[in-house]
Amino acid sequence: RIGLGRAYLGMNEKGQALLEFEQALNKQPDNPEILIELGKLQNSMGMEEQADQTFERVEKSKSSNGECFLNIAQHFVERSNLPRALKYLEMAHELSPYHPDIQRTLGQTLAKQKRHIEALAVFQQAVETYPNCEWGHVGIVSSADATAAFALKAGSQKKLLEIRNSGAEDWCDYGETLIRLGRFDDAQDA
Repeated sequence: RIGLGRAYLGMNEKGQALLEFEQALNKQPDNPEILIELGKLQNSMGMEEQADQTFERVEKSKSSNGECFLNIAQHFVERSNLPRALKYLEMAHELSPYHPDIQRTLGQTLAKQKRHIEALAVFQQAVETYPNCEWGHVGIVSSADATAAFALKAGSQKKLLEIRNSGAEDWCDYGETLIRLGRFDDAQDA
């Protein structure tokens, strides 16, 4: 039933997809995968009250995990509803604090909301866990710049120069950050 519902969604037959998800739910009423698909579809069809009730069932399910809440959050990110996305990202992060997709999405969502200090903490946790985490260092560079944490920015810029193919522009940006820190000899070398 889940597969049929997804197939109908692929053909943009939302009404038929809704029926398939509801029938699947009749057979397995506490299955988070079915609840998530149903809730996302309800929300996209403007059935927001029903979607909220469906998502509440996911929240109460003992089978839900960080990836379940990440899935819901990504739905709200795609729909540009960042406050709702953040709610589920925080739940996901609480259950799975070192899950890289959760960390990345949470950090990026916080940054989009200009909550750079919180985003910076998430990105720092990611690079502590995964030192060569490119998206984590990119996030640090962006959020550190917004919060004037130039020492953190320089550290991540240097790491990015080591772990990815970098061009002259990346070196110049690193040099400019070093100038802000008063490290003129290092800036000249960069």
